[in-house]
Amino acid sequence: MLFEFIATIAAAFGMAGLALIITHLSKLAGKRAPKWLIPLFAAIGMFAFQIHQV
Repeated sequence: MLFEFIATIAAAFGMAGLALIITHLSKLAGKRAPKWLIPLFAAIGMFAFQIHQV
């Protein structure tokens, strides 16, 4: 159970990192990504991992 919790947190950080890359690339393109993009991706990562475990 502890390992699943750690894996859930890792999935959240991974998806948030992907959102950070998207945010950075959007700044380079001259546009701004919304501020809620990073927490949204983290939540999607956690939910996707938990659904995958069922």
